[in-house]
Amino acid sequence: MVKTLVKHGNSYALVIDKPIMELLGVKPDTPFDILTDGQSLVLTPVRNRARERKFAKALQRNGARDIYACCTHGVLSGKAVEEMEKSPIKKLVISDTINQLHGDFSNKIEVLSVAQLFGEAIIRTDKEESISSLFEY
Repeated sequence: MVKTLVKHGNSYALVIDKPIMELLGVKPDTPFDILTDGQSLVLTPVRNRARERKFAKALQRNGARDIYACCTHGVLSGKAVEEMEKSPIKKLVISDTINQLHGDFSNKIEVLSVAQLFGEAIIRTDKEESISSLFEY
């Protein structure tokens, strides 16, 4: 789908058509997390686990072959691991910014270490060097 921006006051807005909002299960007041690598823009509705399951099932019903999810700070409390195992999500990738004391995870959950990134950022900051290149793809 190709969309263009619409002028809105002193800014520009991305208009999301109602059928797409319904497919995603979002409302006009749903907050979105926005991520970009300078080339692509990823809009992710901010939700709870129940809404994430509904979202994943909607994607599946509409032809998605594989569903991947990611989050920076994976809070895997309560029945989160058990619920992940039952979900249609193929892989959840999280960082280790929160200590995961649960022991064994579902094979659907991959935890990436941020230790090397944080260490390099500390060294560069101490040397008064730029850290922006650490966040380029």
